Amino acid sequence: MPATYDIILIGAGCSSMQFLYQLRRYPGKRGKKLRVLVIEASQTAPRRTWCFWSSEEHTFSSFVSHSWNRVTFAGKSGERSQPVNPYTYQYIDGDHFFKKTWEEAKKDEYTVWLHATVTATKSVGNQTQVETSAGTFTGNKVYSSVSNPAKIESWKRKHGQFPGLWQHFKGWFVRFDESVIAPDAVTLMDFRVPQKDAAVFVYVLPFSPNYALVECTVFGKRLWADEDYDHILKAYIKETFGEKSYRCESVEKGRIPMTTSSFSSFVWDGTEAIGTAGGVVKPSTGYFFLRSERHTKRKVAEYFGEHGSQNIYSGVDSTNSSPPRFAFYDELLLGIIQQEPERVKPIMEALFSKNDFRHIFTFLDERSNLPGDARIFMTLPYIPFLKQLFAYISKKRI
Repeated sequence: MPATYDIILIGAGCSSMQFLYQLRRYPGKRGKKLRVLVIEASQTAPRRTWCFWSSEEHTFSSFVSHSWNRVTFAGKSGERSQPVNPYTYQYIDGDHFFKKTWEEAKKDEYTVWLHATVTATKSVGNQTQVETSAGTFTGNKVYSSVSNPAKIESWKRKHGQFPGLWQHFKGWFVRFDESVIAPDAVTLMDFRVPQKDAAVFVYVLPFSPNYALVECTVFGKRLWADEDYDHILKAYIKETFGEKSYRCESVEKGRIPMTTSSFSSFVWDGTEAIGTAGGVVKPSTGYFFLRSERHTKRKVAEYFGEHGSQNIYSGVDSTNSSPPRFAFYDELLLGIIQQEPERVKPIMEALFSKNDFRHIFTFLDERSNLPGDARIFMTLPYIPFLKQLFAYISKKRI
């Protein structure tokens, strides 16, 4: 095994595989035989699924196994369902994604796959030295999709546990004995469930008339025990689908930090962070996959020195990042969730009852303009946002 590589990837999660997949297909590569080392501690890929809306082709369109062009929102006034063309709501199965990307990487003659744990990194001139449980390697460029656990533990000893908000969830893949599901629409949010000192909603992805992912999602400060989710899921399935026989075939569960704070202090020395470690997750929604696809695409373009190049998949300038105002909007909403979680349900009910869903998607995708933003905010209860605006201004003055 060589000791020096053009690129080292620490971690083989979603963002690392997105980076490598796009690196090998980038026209700017111009025939370069780049030597890449992938360092991953686990022998098995993580169990994940990703969902997102998109109005255009993207790098991983061929990975999408299900898509819907109708979206439903449910609240105190009942259900509202709309077609969202040109958007589609898309689903990528993590097992398929990792099977394809891991197998491709392991078959590539210029990619070396190492099952090992990273113990330290340091900059040596223009390179980075990576110490692992299987030896020491040097990269001309090193990207990491995982943070340095030693730095995280040091931060915890000083500050305690993460003090902010979590988006946490548990979902059941349920199969009914008969057809009970309308398969043409995604239920993006159903707030007709107990809120329990948090913002709580159920999310339904129908794969067929008798098979769906039913997921309980929570925005809050406290993490839940399994039985907390299970109680809501059982009651929701009974209320929504009646006394129908079903079985839970598999479960997904996870948690995502909801914060506008930077993770830069946790980055491995001499590396560039990608994925969650690089702050790619949208703080107010937890959406990740397409944001990571765009971020890693920019990193690939930058690697080849093509900072101003056009995005080769969608025609969007690959160097564009979101305007700063969207981070400000996220901070206001996170403040509301933190201090007044009971306000989230009426805010979302107003958002989805008074706006075209396509405009909401454009706004949440951080591609709306200022007049469009203003029209969205005019439909929302203003008092909680005004309180957070005053709090934001006061904090900035300190």
